[in-house]
Amino acid sequence: MTRAGTMVRLRSAGADDPRVAAATVTARPGEVVLEPAGAEQRVLRVGTDVVAVRWDAADGGAGRAAFLGPDKEAVAVLELGHWTPPLVRVAPQCRGGSEDPVEWTGLQQLAATAGLPLERGRIEAKVDFWPAAPRVAFATKVSMTMSLLGVLWFVAFLLTGYLPDPRLAPAALALTTICAAVLCVEQALRRRRGLRVPAGDDVSPRPSVPVSRRFRRVARLVLTPATGPVDVLVVRDRERRQTWLDGPNFPLGAQRAVVVTPPGADRPERVDLLDGLGRAVVRLPWEQWFGDDDGQLDVFRRRGIPVERAVAPGLGRAAELLLVPRSGGLPLDTFEFPGGLGLRNDASLAAGVGIVPLVVALRGYESTPTLLLGLVNCVLLFGPVLARAAATRWLDVAR
Repeated sequence: MTRAGTMVRLRSAGADDPRVAAATVTARPGEVVLEPAGAEQRVLRVGTDVVAVRWDAADGGAGRAAFLGPDKEAVAVLELGHWTPPLVRVAPQCRGGSEDPVEWTGLQQLAATAGLPLERGRIEAKVDFWPAAPRVAFATKVSMTMSLLGVLWFVAFLLTGYLPDPRLAPAALALTTICAAVLCVEQALRRRRGLRVPAGDDVSPRPSVPVSRRFRRVARLVLTPATGPVDVLVVRDRERRQTWLDGPNFPLGAQRAVVVTPPGADRPERVDLLDGLGRAVVRLPWEQWFGDDDGQLDVFRRRGIPVERAVAPGLGRAAELLLVPRSGGLPLDTFEFPGGLGLRNDASLAAGVGIVPLVVALRGYESTPTLLLGLVNCVLLFGPVLARAAATRWLDVAR
């Protein structure tokens, strides 16, 4: 069993893909292990591969960190904001009272655990270590292929009558349809992957106020493994973003749960999970998560996370930012088209390979394959977007 002080981990700040959320930067005495999602880990030996850590304020916020080799050149550079709990990164109220980014990001603890001196200064090298492996995603490759096929279809259509084989245009459009089907399935699998959490003690919302169906169905806090000391806590919000936190055996893990009641209030406002630096790494609104039943707090006590009660100022308007997961508002990805080129580019691509063939066919171009394939493309590319938009009207209404 790892004991406090012998291992420190920085985890990816959260993503809708649990593989990315599980990426880590781990410090042990004498070494630092960099482990992104989808790539092999890198082990940096202290004194051989790395001799110091440098912090650069960069553009403000959490700043950047560079592991320096014996020649004082950067071996790896990371953006600390990618490895800091979301609430800590955006809110001074969650930084454990510290104003120094070297402290509230956990970098000082990380360097001390590995046995590396920590210095401050400029980092000229670019960030080269990311939570996910820096490679072209599968969906991006398929989207680019579909773009090229769409151009091929349009050129072949314009040259109809001049080409030796008139079937070239329908064939190119058929291949775009296959790409659209692949992208549609890929996106469905990616969204489903965002609902996966490890097995363990499950804390689900038991609200006493109206919340959305989406919040009830999706938001979870899971303490893993299912038995014994807590190793990892996984918090999934209503938008399927996951935040992974270490358990109480790690200095930067969740050490205690604090039920916070504002002065003069007759019921708690929230439950804060605090780590060893005093950072509020998770804040759960009481009325949305626990309501009139505080029995779920026994899960924390049973798994080695003490529960305390405190009277402290309420968050007021800041609660709109800090109290996540929350109900209300629209999910971030409701209008995300299948693909990997970004919302604007994917929407343009969907219009090109779906609507344009339909318009061409409906304006008198006698081609049944063009009409059918254009219709199928529209269904595959615009269908998921319209379905999610319709579901939002039903799932995101507080009830």
